[in-house]
Amino acid sequence: MEAVALRLTTADTVAASKWRSNAPIDDPAREEQVLASVAAQVRPMIDRQNTRVLDQMREQQAVLTGTGCLPALLDAAGAVGQTLGPLHQATLARALVSLCDPVAP
Repeated sequence: MEAVALRLTTADTVAASKWRSNAPIDDPAREEQVLASVAAQVRPMIDRQNTRVLDQMREQQAVLTGTGCLPALLDAAGAVGQTLGPLHQATLARALVSLCDPVAP
């Protein structure tokens, strides 16, 4: 659960960078430079978090494929979600629903 929440927070870096740069919206070359810089900075974190998410999904395969998947995820999300703002709480809830499917071994 924590890995999913952390992965979602990397979007803030991208949004903040675009907001702070007073470059025109219609400046594709500058936008590409900014996004490339941000991507280079956050890519290692995203890769680590993606690996953690997949590892945790494998560890919780029985829960994720069981009939009690959604209630279990909602319980687990309760504590983690309290550390997030409203936007990330909504995104976390949406992401969790998709986890209640069969998980490859």
